[in-house]
Amino acid sequence: MTIIVSVKINDGVVMAADSAGTMSSGQIYAHANKITNLCEGLPIGAMSTGAGSIGNESVETLLKDLRRRFAGRDPAHL
Repeated sequence: MTIIVSVKINDGVVMAADSAGTMSSGQIYAHANKITNLCEGLPIGAMSTGAGSIGNESVETLLKDLRRRFAGRDPAHL
């Protein structure tokens, strides 16, 4: 079960989530990052729930790879 909370304030939105993640193998991680900034320097983020992985990769790793692509730092996608 994932717990996600968001609160709208004057200057934007505050987001929070628990940190337990379960992989498709059944392995549980106690320190998952379910909220990720997608573009450094800009207030664009993503929140993840559900399965902690897609195939053999964690959702956290996939989102970090996407952030690297957006920043132009992925040599495979220049």
